[in-house]
Amino acid sequence: MSKSNIIGVVDSFEKGELSGWCHTGRENINLVLAIEGQPFTEVKVLPPREDVIAHLDSKGLDPKYALSFNFSIDANFCGSKQIKLYAITDDRSYLVTSKEMTINCTAPEKLSALSAAADIAHDADSVGIVVWDGTHNPIGRAKVLYDIISPYRKAVIIAFNFQFSDKSLWEPMITSGIPVVTIPWAMRDSYASAFKDLNIAFNTIWACKPRYPTFELVKMVSHSESKIILDIDDSERALSASEAAKFKPYGRLFNLEAEKILSEINAISVASKSIQDHFGGELVRHARKSHHSSVRSRKFPPEKITIGFFGTVRPHKNLVGAAKAIKRLSQSTEYDVELLVGGHFIPNALRQEIENAGATTTGSIDADSLVSKLSDVDVVITGFPEPGENENEITEFQISSKIGDALSVNRPVLVPFGASVSDLDGVPGVFIFNKENFEEKLNQAISYREEIELGQFSLEENYKAFEKLENIAKKDAVEGCLSSLKNNGVVRRDELVPSLVLIWKQHDSGMYGRRVDQLARTYKRKYPSHRVIILEMMSTDQYKSYRGERDLCSADSNLILDRYEQKLNGFVRAGVEHITIPVDGSKPIKEKLDGFLLKNRLHASNSTFVIYPLISSYMHVLKCLRGYRIISDVVDNQLSWAKSNQKNILAQYKSILSCSDKIYFNSEVNKNFFIENHIVDPWAVGKLSVVQNWYDIPEDVTLENQKPLDEIKVFYSGNMNDRIDWDLVRKLSEVAQENVTIYMIGSCKRAYDQLHDICTRKNIRYLGVLDEYDLINFAKTCAFAIMPHVEDDVSSYMNPLKIEMYETLGIKCIASSVPGINSRLKNITVCASRDSFVEKFVEYTESIDRVGKVSFNSILSKLNRKTRLRKDVLQFVKGIRALNAEA
Repeated sequence: MSKSNIIGVVDSFEKGELSGWCHTGRENINLVLAIEGQPFTEVKVLPPREDVIAHLDSKGLDPKYALSFNFSIDANFCGSKQIKLYAITDDRSYLVTSKEMTINCTAPEKLSALSAAADIAHDADSVGIVVWDGTHNPIGRAKVLYDIISPYRKAVIIAFNFQFSDKSLWEPMITSGIPVVTIPWAMRDSYASAFKDLNIAFNTIWACKPRYPTFELVKMVSHSESKIILDIDDSERALSASEAAKFKPYGRLFNLEAEKILSEINAISVASKSIQDHFGGELVRHARKSHHSSVRSRKFPPEKITIGFFGTVRPHKNLVGAAKAIKRLSQSTEYDVELLVGGHFIPNALRQEIENAGATTTGSIDADSLVSKLSDVDVVITGFPEPGENENEITEFQISSKIGDALSVNRPVLVPFGASVSDLDGVPGVFIFNKENFEEKLNQAISYREEIELGQFSLEENYKAFEKLENIAKKDAVEGCLSSLKNNGVVRRDELVPSLVLIWKQHDSGMYGRRVDQLARTYKRKYPSHRVIILEMMSTDQYKSYRGERDLCSADSNLILDRYEQKLNGFVRAGVEHITIPVDGSKPIKEKLDGFLLKNRLHASNSTFVIYPLISSYMHVLKCLRGYRIISDVVDNQLSWAKSNQKNILAQYKSILSCSDKIYFNSEVNKNFFIENHIVDPWAVGKLSVVQNWYDIPEDVTLENQKPLDEIKVFYSGNMNDRIDWDLVRKLSEVAQENVTIYMIGSCKRAYDQLHDICTRKNIRYLGVLDEYDLINFAKTCAFAIMPHVEDDVSSYMNPLKIEMYETLGIKCIASSVPGINSRLKNITVCASRDSFVEKFVEYTESIDRVGKVSFNSILSKLNRKTRLRKDVLQFVKGIRALNAEA
């Protein structure tokens, strides 16, 4: 595929989706998007737009190879960000386009949101804003409080997630870009512990809406001298009395407790005059930032009048009545008037009712689009009087946030009369109406030409009210009115332990002494006070596959399953914890991994992760780890043996490596492959290092006492499914002396016939699969080891760890000449041909005087002292430690 045929554009970001188009010159490609290095692969691919087709035609490019895309962006971004789009083929990655773009997006359930909250809380002047739910419109009022605070001080919103929607945040706020943490109610104890760990506690807390869960949050984010301001903008007593909430923690039973707490708080902010008459306190309006300079001017006289309502559409706002009244007015006057209603319709059927009444509707509107939508209308309306009904407690207290919306864009606003707005009559731009004078007030609003100011709805005025409340708020509120609340089972714990977590791509850590085991034990030996964990994830399907192979003597399934049972509860070897998370489909991997991180106190501030690609559910893992320090250790090249699915493999490599702070390779050949095929970007080469395999003797291995035998034992250990030179093994069998036995050790499921054939020979025996510690005990009884390998596409990227093990243990080894063998190794004899291998084998066996003597003594002496680490390995470990210190 020619680079000249690859063109594309990232052109818009709306409602949490980043959209554009791409032409690649071929079919069947994968797309990876990176924002500030963070990868995104969840994409909807669509046919190219008409304008794109016309553009491609003008350049002589076939639209057949073009597509449009919408990437779902579920991360925390705010402001201008660097965006890169990549096209992934079977053999390489292509950079399609790169640009700067403003991305405001909030993903409140990511653990990275906790780290951001901690950074804010550590500022003594910051404010914690808590609200009982973040998945529907109660958090809208919390955002108002945030907007009032944020021009002057740092702030964060913390809310529970009671799953009022399928998203973790109320949809209009997803593109706000403001710091939010949402907490699943069932995980509140884990989050409370995390808040203690990260010292998330605020000197001032603004508690939004007096429901019981709000006060639970206050308890979680407070200390003994926190000041508490309570904000009331609604009748929570009436709203909590719904039948649906009856048995919920935000329902009427728990609301009785909330009312008792409310009565003891002295600093109260209220949104309306009617609430102030009932509770007292300071007025804090649904304030807005002025957008007068960025919206279109109103036309006089307008050719067509659009009256707009944008927000949560519920029956009690009577927009059906408004639509009917406006339709009648349009038919009976000189004006061409329409009602436009947009937002979240509750229930969904209400949208059709409003359309049937004569209005036009549109869907949910995110924070980024609201100002533009408001500026397209001539008049804003906040609701319509219900026919023949008196106010209830809800409508008596509620004041619409649409008033501030309208004033912020220099638009007049029509507001139904009620106790909550009785003090707004006469405010410039606000027109209070009832059913009888609606037409008159609408005419006044249409013809109103004066400049409209925010006044008491401005952020500045309402911040002054906040400061007044903060000055009078009691410092002992937590110990007083909140003392009855549960403590979330949290006590002050020990300091956080620096931790290294290695995510292994297979299920055999702690078995064979893989590279992941070497790095873990070497790091633990160098930094014994740190916690070191090797983490694996096993799906139900993979578990069933292992179970199905449990009786296969030539497979390692039995050992893997035995270790699996141990790893479920934490299996410790050489000071390293081996843990498996089962992924059974009943819970998403994100939820399980989040729970694991919280339970084990593995926060971005004290933890570094090493990832070994390829891993299952990699995008879910990367989502959980945003904000953490990540190192990639690429120990093989799975593209070299993949028969299919290369694009997905390459996309995973691209995604993991793009968000890694450091990248290590096991060989120079492997590193060069990733550079040459643009899997690693040219500007990221400075992050790359090569550290060949090494072997660190486990400190806790126990040697069993065995007497030397009369036979000369030679062994091969490793994966026999690939790369074994079976013809050479047969030749060795033929030339071996009578007292020489060759032992084959390892998994051999795919090459079973070859193994069976050679084991028909008297002097070749198969011992099955041995774990690392058992292998060391067996090796001490052997004269030497062999590595009869053939070179293939796979071996070009490998450097055999078993060779390092033999060298460190002092075991002599005869090896075929294959890539990756370190020339500095003293105990390893590399043979360029089969004939030279056979000659050396005969020479070794004939020169042995006493069986096992040299090997036995050598291993004993090696086990009695620590491994002397190579310089590059030491730098590798110290580099990880340095990243951990930066976390």
